[in-house]
Amino acid sequence: SRKTPVQSYEAIEKVIATATEHRTIGDTLMNATSSRAHTVTTIEFKQVEVIEGKENVKLSMINLVDLAGSEKSGQTGAAGNRLKEGCAINKSLSALGNVIEKLAK
Repeated sequence: SRKTPVQSYEAIEKVIATATEHRTIGDTLMNATSSRAHTVTTIEFKQVEVIEGKENVKLSMINLVDLAGSEKSGQTGAAGNRLKEGCAINKSLSALGNVIEKLAK
């Protein structure tokens, strides 16, 4: 986890592009560049307005989530480490689904 302060939209794009270059990908029979890791990018906006010498601060956050691909092992041709990796991805996606289900109640 890392925070990178930026002052412009172009700087946000650059940070996201750099993060994208460092994400883990792998090939399967279904997808030559399958994402093999989950990535969460949180953008925090801070607006400061000064009225009559008093600061009014407004914070907003947006989360961009890129989840690793969920693929059936029989269709991917996965074996060995790639199969273990796929099982771990599917397990974590299932856990995320359980969390979302609980939060929705």
